[in-house]
Amino acid sequence: MFCYKDHIEEQYKISNIIFDDAIFDDKLYLTSLGGVKKIKQIKELEIDIIISIMDENPFVDDNKNFINYTEEYKDIEKIFFKASDEEDFDISVFFEPFHKIINENPNKKILLHCYAGISRSPTLILSYMISKNIENYTLHELIKKLKKCRFIIDPNEGFIESLKNYIIKFQK
Repeated sequence: MFCYKDHIEEQYKISNIIFDDAIFDDKLYLTSLGGVKKIKQIKELEIDIIISIMDENPFVDDNKNFINYTEEYKDIEKIFFKASDEEDFDISVFFEPFHKIINENPNKKILLHCYAGISRSPTLILSYMISKNIENYTLHELIKKLKKCRFIIDPNEGFIESLKNYIIKFQK
């Protein structure tokens, strides 16, 4: 049974991604735009980098979803990937840049978000899981594992195809 209240609470939650501890080591978090606005929790988690993957940069003040970060967010590095949540959008162009940020910042905590934390940002995390997939999980198994951290994830069909193509790259 789907509960709307639980769905909204999950959408604004900041979820710690736990998958094969050696990969993430309590350093990768997933949320929505609403979760990014929870500055108190972000400070408690000691987030170092916020990566936004959205149509518009939420840290630019001409955006309707503007987050005023002048003081509270000033010590947090902000990175923006411009991406729409459309099935024909090629999200794979952000796979390697996202992985590079994680790999080049091994001691930093990273918070990744899109507008709802359902499609774009989980797709990037799934791509990273694929790149580190030592035990050769299927995409379906990886999605199930990620849903244990954030049950509302649901990458659109175009993003699923991008992930399937990415898996093929690692099978060669």
